[in-house]
Amino acid sequence: PTCETAQSPCDTKECQHGGQCQVENGSAVCVCQAGYTGAACETDVDDCSPDPCLNGGSCVDLVGNYTCLCAEPFKGLRCETGDHPVPDACLSAPCHNGGTCVDADQGYVCECPEGFMGLDCKERVPDDCECRNGGRCLGANTTLCQCPPGFFGLLCEFEITAMPCNMNTQCPDGGYCMEHGGSYLCVCHTDHNASHSLPSPCDSDPCFNGGSCDAHDDSYTCECPRGFHGKHCEKGMAGRGVRAGVSTLESARGPPSCFSAVSLLVSRIAD
Repeated sequence: PTCETAQSPCDTKECQHGGQCQVENGSAVCVCQAGYTGAACETDVDDCSPDPCLNGGSCVDLVGNYTCLCAEPFKGLRCETGDHPVPDACLSAPCHNGGTCVDADQGYVCECPEGFMGLDCKERVPDDCECRNGGRCLGANTTLCQCPPGFFGLLCEFEITAMPCNMNTQCPDGGYCMEHGGSYLCVCHTDHNASHSLPSPCDSDPCFNGGSCDAHDDSYTCECPRGFHGKHCEKGMAGRGVRAGVSTLESARGPPSCFSAVSLLVSRIAD
C-alpha cells in the first residue's frame, strides 16, 4: 500500500503582492497586504479615488497610501490649511506624547514623534522595531515595514520631497532624483549620521501584479507574470490596465545624505 499526503487548498492558490493564503471553511482565501485587493490580491487600490486633496492639491497614488502636493499658500496633510487660525478639532490637544495635531476635513490627524504611533500617538513603537519615519513593523518581523505616505525603502528611510528635479540637475546636498507618479522629485535619505548605501531602483516596489523587479545600476526592468505586460506590469492582456502607484527610474548620484529643503506635504491615513 502507498500513502498519499493530503493536499491543502493553498497548495494551488497563488496570492500576489505579498498576500498570504489561509484556509477558511475548506477553501483557500488570500489575505492581502495593505493597498491591494482582489481574489488573488492582484489589484492595486486607487487611494486617490475619490480625490482626498483639497484646495487644488494634486494626489500621487502610492501603494497602500497617497501623498498630496499642495498649491500655494496651502499646506497640511491634505492641503487643508492656509493662513487661518488653529481649527477647533485641535483645541482639545488630542495628540499624546508630543504629537502634533493637524486639522483634517473630518476631525484631525496626529503626526507622531519618533517612538510613538497610532491615531493619537498613544502606542509605543516596539524597542526592536527598525522601521524609521513612522513606519510600522509588520507582525513579529522587525525589518518588514509598512511605510507612511511620503516614505519608502526597506526601513522607510527615504523621503519624497516636493522639489522638482531632472537627471541633469543635482538635488540639494546630494539628494536623489527619482520618478514618482509621473513627476521627477528629489528623494532624501533621512538617516544623516549612519553609513548607508544608495537607494535601489527596486526599493519602491515599482512592478505590479506579481512582477519581479531587476535592478541594473540606476535603472530597473520588470519581469511580468503571464497575463500582464507594460513597463510596470500594469496592463492586462485583455487591455484592462491596473493603476500604477510609484515608479522609480534613475537616481542622480551624490553623497548619501540630504537636507530636505522643501518637505513634501503628505497625507497620513488614520489607522
